[in-house]
Amino acid sequence: MLAEAGFAADEPEDLFAWVAQEGRRAAIPEVKLSNIGVAAELRRSGFDLIIVGLLAEASECAYRAALQLGVFPVRWDSPPAYIVDVLRMAIQGHVLLPREVACALARDDRELRLAVLDEDERAIVACLGEGDTNRRIASRLRVSERTLRRRLQEIYGKLNVSGRQEASALFVRHGANPPHL
Repeated sequence: MLAEAGFAADEPEDLFAWVAQEGRRAAIPEVKLSNIGVAAELRRSGFDLIIVGLLAEASECAYRAALQLGVFPVRWDSPPAYIVDVLRMAIQGHVLLPREVACALARDDRELRLAVLDEDERAIVACLGEGDTNRRIASRLRVSERTLRRRLQEIYGKLNVSGRQEASALFVRHGANPPHL
């Protein structure tokens, strides 16, 4: 369908190597709420890239998480012509959303940003909010501080925040009740 619409279509084995090639590109990866990291990594890659994310789950939370990362979301099971329409709109800088999703996103649901985190990640952010050091959190998790720093970077990417203060403030502001380590 992409080729029929005038786009050059490719299914690269290594998405990141493909993105690094010259020229304006659009990537259409599958985006799962539990694994939104690929979209986050692509967004942080610094390349001139439009990402149309095929949402494996079409919840309000999944749409919000994708949009927060600068991903143009579309349901996985959408007709190919609709996916092409989403891509065309994205190229023009517009987001095409189903009406019910747009209305739901307009509401202020307070814990949606944190919903992209798994239980361990929520516990890590809770520890940040309590003022724990990286050393103490790593010790609780039984991982190295280096591993914890990597996990923190992943969390910051998922939450679209710049660091521990923003992450813990977001967590505290939304009154989440985290599991504790």
